[in-house]
Amino acid sequence: MSRFSRRRLPIRRSFPEPSDAGVAPLAPDRYLGWLARRQWTSILAGTLYDTIWLSGLALIPWAIGRAIDEGVIPGDLQRLLLWVGVVLWLELQHAAIQGIRDRGGIINWTRATFRSLQHLGRHVAVAGQAVARRVASGEVAATVAGDAMGVAHLYYMIGALTASVISYTVVSVLLLGASVPLGLLVIIGVPVFSGIFFLLVRPLRARQGEQRAAAGRMTSLAADTVAGLRVLRGIGGERMFVERYRERSRATQHAGIHVAWPLAAVEGLQLLVAGILVVALTWLGALFVLDGSLQPGELVSFYGYASFLVLPIRLIAGAISVYTRSQVGAGRITTILGIAPLVVDDGDHGPPALVAELHDPESGVRVPAGRIIGLVADDPAETALIADRIARFDDATEGAVYWGGVATRRIPIAGLRERIVVADSEPFFFTGTLREQLDPSGRQDDAGIARAVHAAGADDVLDALPEGLDTAVTERARRFSGGQRQRLGIARAFLTDASLLVLVNPTGAVDAHTEGRIAGKLRDVRGGRSTLLLTSSPLLLAAADEVHVVRDGRVVESGSHSDLLEHSDAYRAIVRREEGIA
Repeated sequence: MSRFSRRRLPIRRSFPEPSDAGVAPLAPDRYLGWLARRQWTSILAGTLYDTIWLSGLALIPWAIGRAIDEGVIPGDLQRLLLWVGVVLWLELQHAAIQGIRDRGGIINWTRATFRSLQHLGRHVAVAGQAVARRVASGEVAATVAGDAMGVAHLYYMIGALTASVISYTVVSVLLLGASVPLGLLVIIGVPVFSGIFFLLVRPLRARQGEQRAAAGRMTSLAADTVAGLRVLRGIGGERMFVERYRERSRATQHAGIHVAWPLAAVEGLQLLVAGILVVALTWLGALFVLDGSLQPGELVSFYGYASFLVLPIRLIAGAISVYTRSQVGAGRITTILGIAPLVVDDGDHGPPALVAELHDPESGVRVPAGRIIGLVADDPAETALIADRIARFDDATEGAVYWGGVATRRIPIAGLRERIVVADSEPFFFTGTLREQLDPSGRQDDAGIARAVHAAGADDVLDALPEGLDTAVTERARRFSGGQRQRLGIARAFLTDASLLVLVNPTGAVDAHTEGRIAGKLRDVRGGRSTLLLTSSPLLLAAADEVHVVRDGRVVESGSHSDLLEHSDAYRAIVRREEGIA
């Protein structure tokens, strides 16, 4: 068994393959060619397998005709056995190559699929916010799940298309050698009839594009509905969204029906073209046998050729249909790949010292090294804009931010993201164990994770899980409540040990008692590091060294929580409104 495994190992192929760093072109046809160039060796191998497979089928009628004319009619047993052996060899070759050519086609399809998925995944990860602003999440999901695979089908069909042309040429040569009129019928008739397929390409492409767009809109609505299902149930809005989904579903259905007409026409033309060729070849061949210009075995071969030609014609038509779908899918993929990230990673300066002062001149916000600073505004969108500028989430925001005296736009993104961490109020969780969710980098031991969980007031969440940190967490951590997810998100933020940690409304879904515990632990867990709190919670603001009040994007007042409560009417109104909500 081990020797067998070693023999099989060289032909095994693992997916996905290491991703190349090439930049994909943004035109659909050029993107299809770009994919082909990156797997030309496997495409060439698949084409060779398909050619052997289809050419062998094309030669079977010829060998049968030779067996009749050279063996059966003259009664020559030796020649009969020779040609029977040739027929048997061609059939065995066909059976053997069938599995190999399927494997080759699947390899080509898989390679192209994963390459598109890799480039889409990498680009969405880098330009995520820009993509989210321009393309609905459901559309992105439909592109990843459907278009990448649809485009890859083209590379499965390239070999079949090439082999169809080659086998058509082989049959034409054989026909011309036996009968020039019949050969001309095939050589001229097949291209003429096959050209009709191209008349359907434009309407087929347009309707497939409409159907794909309708499916994307339906998927987007479904994704948004599922994401807000709990809220919808709370306000009784399920019925309205179900009806909206039904409308989108009906629109997708109608678009699919419109696609069906050109597809049905292609299928019908396949049968029509093949039928015309069969009838013409059979009728003319019979006439030539009667006048003695054609041998009976050659006529039998013509019958076989006529039946065989159905296959390459269907493959050619199928390849045309797949190509039109691939163009539509490639257009969707390149649309996403063409969305530029919101930031340009062209930094030429390393990050400052581990703890350094951050200054945002545009707003006047200063975060001294190792201090806890609160940021309050009557409109939370104002402080969120400042956080985006500090973390450099969008280069379009005006003004430069200086960290340790260095403009953050000069610092490479990787270094900036590692040292400045923004924790949103709604933390996102992927599929994996709880340990992987809290410490994705794997730098902390269980004791360190437990300390962060305790500081985030999430001991009860961890204690309630029989498998503890090994508990499987599904996407978005739906098994946990909003407050539990928020506390786990705080624990994850603490575990980053960021030089500057920006907490955006970190306790909005947490009760006042737990919020007080988190505030009490904040200074201990963040000792020696800088922390910026974007919140109106009086419990958290009381733990800050200094609080800035922002109005119209600028700091208008600063002081301790107690001083501002005593002297600032605006600050007092914001905090008391928060207390009233609590």
